[in-house]
Amino acid sequence: MFQGPYAPAILRVQISFPQAYPTAPPLVTLSTDIFHPLVTPLTTYTYTTGSASGETVSATDEERLPPGGFSLRHGFPQWFARTRRSTPAAPNSQPEASGAVGPAGGASIHPPPVAKILKYIQASFSDEAILDSVTVESAANPGAYHAWRSYRETQFTGGLQPMTKSSAAPATRSRHPGEWNWEGVWEERVKKGINNSISDGVVYGAGVEGDDVVRFAQVDRDILDKAKARILKQA
Repeated sequence: MFQGPYAPAILRVQISFPQAYPTAPPLVTLSTDIFHPLVTPLTTYTYTTGSASGETVSATDEERLPPGGFSLRHGFPQWFARTRRSTPAAPNSQPEASGAVGPAGGASIHPPPVAKILKYIQASFSDEAILDSVTVESAANPGAYHAWRSYRETQFTGGLQPMTKSSAAPATRSRHPGEWNWEGVWEERVKKGINNSISDGVVYGAGVEGDDVVRFAQVDRDILDKAKARILKQA
């Protein structure tokens, strides 16, 4: 990221297309551990594409994003129009990787170009307006959603509706995420994620799976200039 609240993070993104594509959306996953409203945590699985509660769900939940999964529900809601099921799914049936359901009536949809999806993913990390427009229903990480809202409320006195907080919640009732104190959480978690993403060990391959298509290497200026000259000569 060259600009925005997540700069200068280096994010590794993988996109896979399920067999049902384009009826079902592609599955976008980040191998970079980053605190973001649209990204499920890598360490703890807490989100389904049909849940806004932020509570942990069972491993048998049909519509789930994996750890590191990026939710496309906010940017491309047409992929998540639900059909009413008249019969239960077969016991041995397997859900699609992305957990998407086709539009009502099973009608085909015109999928957005992959370039548009990539541009949206990038904008969600670089454009504050995108983050401001995310709803809790479309958030993949409700904690990051509330932390971002709290962070923005410290910057502006208007533009966002204040989060609802309970001033006298009973001691016997567990508080919902919107009632927690999120002050400073977003700044701390995002800074930690950014610093980790640009550390030498992560950028140059230590601890990174060997099947990554894009890799970085440490080279000095002379080698870099020679490589650029060869590329320009061949162009």
